[in-house]
Amino acid sequence: PLSDYTNLKHYVVFTTNNCNARCPYCYENNGEEKPIERGMTLKTAEKVVQFILNTKKEGKFEIEWFGGEPLLNQKVISYICKRIKDELGEASDEFNSKIITNGLLFNEDVLNKAITDWNLKTAQITLDGIEDKYNEIKRYKNVKFNPFKKIIKNIETILKKSDLSLSIR
Repeated sequence: PLSDYTNLKHYVVFTTNNCNARCPYCYENNGEEKPIERGMTLKTAEKVVQFILNTKKEGKFEIEWFGGEPLLNQKVISYICKRIKDELGEASDEFNSKIITNGLLFNEDVLNKAITDWNLKTAQITLDGIEDKYNEIKRYKNVKFNPFKKIIKNIETILKKSDLSLSIR
């Protein structure tokens, strides 16, 4: 019953199974091509919103965005955050969010949206070694640039243009 979940303060929301990397160690079948439809739908996102609103403890709570690569389903992240902010009204600063990402899509535009719309306070970016090893392991799909250099640039942007708590794993 729902009463078993009252007083929650931390939610992990799995936005999609999809990922833009094809890491050999991944539980997602070594990066096998998957359709974007494997991500959470807006219908399911609304159920997530209702669950959070019905189970959150009084005061502050946190949503952690996780996936495959959660930034491949920004539409759902934005939807959930907007709905929660709308429902909480003036108390919308009661929630913040964090994300675990490979960082490839975390450019300045996404950073601004994440801080403003998602109440993002913490980001964890995974780096699997230095440049050559990283690019060998990640094997990003349809990328015509050096992924490692792009992610380092995105990390620099986060550090220069925000006060997010950033960890590299």
